[in-house]
Amino acid sequence: MRSATLFEKNRIVDRLKSVMILCAFIAASALASAFLMDLIVAPIALLAVGNRELFNIIVAWAVRLGLTGALIYLFVRRICAMRQDGHSGGSVALYMCARPLRAAGLVLSLMAVSTAVIALIYLLFSYNYYFIYKISN
Repeated sequence: MRSATLFEKNRIVDRLKSVMILCAFIAASALASAFLMDLIVAPIALLAVGNRELFNIIVAWAVRLGLTGALIYLFVRRICAMRQDGHSGGSVALYMCARPLRAAGLVLSLMAVSTAVIALIYLLFSYNYYFIYKISN
């Protein structure tokens, strides 16, 4: 039983020690996260309350720059992956030009299917009183 963990030992003292270690770790991590979040969130909250326009500008530009950076990163990563797979520059350019068109086609087809389903549900609900009348007679 010497190699057994504290949970595998049968003595209550050993089990209490293991539970106390877990409780101390949970309490320490909660204290550290609360302290760090107060250091990070408090200045942002004070800025949001004190100077709303500046905060809105900062958030708007951060979102714009983040989205732009993510799109550029994905674009460059895809080009590099296609070049490593042995595709020529022309085929990579053709793929990159055709890809938005495929996405637009997918969006348009999804919109058409969604419109058809919504129209069907609308017709079903608009004639619901007629169906109830026919069922009740």
